[in-house]
Amino acid sequence: MNNLALELTRVAVAVAALGGSSAEFGGLSDVAVLAARGPIADLLWLSNTVAALLAGTIARRSRPELGQSGLAARYVLGNPTLMVQDVTGLSRMEAGQLLAVGVLMNDTETAERRAADAAREAELAAQVAAEAVAEAEREAARAAARAAA
Repeated sequence: MNNLALELTRVAVAVAALGGSSAEFGGLSDVAVLAARGPIADLLWLSNTVAALLAGTIARRSRPELGQSGLAARYVLGNPTLMVQDVTGLSRMEAGQLLAVGVLMNDTETAERRAADAAREAELAAQVAAEAVAEAEREAARAAARAAA
C-alpha cells in the first residue's frame, strides 16, 4: 500500500469512529464535533484524490486511438466522461472535470518517473565516464612508467 492508501485508511477509521448515525453524532461533545471537521475534510480530499486517479486510469484506458478496444467503448459507455459519470454518480460536467484532473495527475506522475529515470541514467553515465577517465589516467601513467624504464 502506498502512502495515499495508508492515509485514506487511517482517516477513514478516524471518521468511522465518530459514529454512523445522527444519534451518535448528536452525542458528541462540542469539542469532538469541532475536532471531527479535520478528519472529515481529510477524508473528502483523499476520496476525491482517489476518484481522480480512477478517472485518469479510465481516460488512459479509453484513449481514442484504442477505438472499440478502449475500456469505455468495451463497456458500452461511449466515452470516458460517461464512464466516470456512471462510476461516480457525478454530473457530466463534474465527471469531465474529474477526468481532466485525473489525466493531469497521471501525466505529472509519468513526467516525474521519466525525470527520475533520466537522472539515474545521467548519474550512471557520469560514473561510467569517471571510471573511463580514471582508467585512461592509470593507463597513461603505466605507459609513462614503461617509457621511462
